[in-house]
Amino acid sequence: MVLAIGKAAEFSVHLIDEIGPVIDGVVDTSTDTFQIKSWTNSPGATHYWTPKPNQLPLTLRAYKLGKNALSFDVPDNWDGTMDGWVFALPVEQELGQIEWEQGSTTIWKETSFGWGGFRRGTDIICVGGRGGASVLNYAPVEPRAVGDSSFETVEITPLSTVSTPVAAGAASSSASLEEKITPTIPVFTLHLKNGETVTGRILSETPDRIVLEIIPGMTQEINPSDVVSRLP
Repeated sequence: MVLAIGKAAEFSVHLIDEIGPVIDGVVDTSTDTFQIKSWTNSPGATHYWTPKPNQLPLTLRAYKLGKNALSFDVPDNWDGTMDGWVFALPVEQELGQIEWEQGSTTIWKETSFGWGGFRRGTDIICVGGRGGASVLNYAPVEPRAVGDSSFETVEITPLSTVSTPVAAGAASSSASLEEKITPTIPVFTLHLKNGETVTGRILSETPDRIVLEIIPGMTQEINPSDVVSRLP
């Protein structure tokens, strides 16, 4: 016997970084896109830039990690994980073309921020120090700096469904999405040349500076040349 089990074709996405972006949007598996409909900052957060209202919605496309910016087919029964693929701006659009409330940036040519990773150049899809559904990579924080935002809250909820035949008794993999996904927020430990060890969240990183959040509201700037190693 075959049963028609509803599998989600659209998912509501709600992302919260308590010291950074709050993003709401919809993932559409029929077009393999993530449409950002709202992008603000948490109360009191000023570190991360936000798009001007007239720039919304922003549409990100699903790409496989690696070269040539190959499209990724987001499954209709998506379980909320992002392993080996990311959402990024289309290859013909770059970070600097977006109008931001806090200013403009022209240094990041042919690059894109992304949910779960980012695009470097027009055809290389990659992740920073970390990736997955709990991270916004390459988010602008200054005209010449970008950073990674970590989401304490990741809520992914099915909106609409398509019927897909499955064998009787088979479990629906989308059922677990009705519960909140609580990711582990990555924390890095930096070992410095002077023998010190510093632990915290990396808010932004450029060739000349690393901004590390030691505790909420307290940051430390470190020269990358002073870093001997980092974990994880």
